Parts: sequence; C-alpha cells; structure tokens
Amino acid sequence: MTDSSRLPGMYANVEAYLQRHLLVQWLVLFLVTGIPWTLIQLAVSDSSAVAMLSGGVFGAVFATVFVLVRRESE
Repeated sequence: MTDSSRLPGMYANVEAYLQRHLLVQWLVLFLVTGIPWTLIQLAVSDSSAVAMLSGGVFGAVFATVFVLVRRESE
C-alpha cells in the first residue's frame, strides 16, 4: 500500500511527465473523455457508428482544446 503522505509527490511527478510528453497527455485525455462519452451514446442511441464517431470527436476536441489552452497559459 502507498503511504498517503507520498501521494502529492507522486501526482506532481505524473503532472510533470504529462507536461513533458504532450502526445501522452493528449492520448490520456482523449481516452478518459471519449470512452465514457461513447458508452453513454451507446446506451441512448440506436446506432453504434454514431456513438463511436461522437465519442471520438468529443474526446479529440476536448483533448486538443485542453492541451492548447494549457500550453498558452505557460
């Protein structure tokens, strides 16, 4: 088990890694937002193609905007 006093340092390490590796950061954001959106769309939509497309577009747009805004604020 991880000591809870080490967690802030571990999060800082992950944050620093993601700042250095923008492609990895973009991919993580794409997956974390796109997959749930796709699953929600699959639950409410009759078309799996529409669900996959909307999840992919949502994840890509969210990840791209997040990374670009983050880069501009540095």
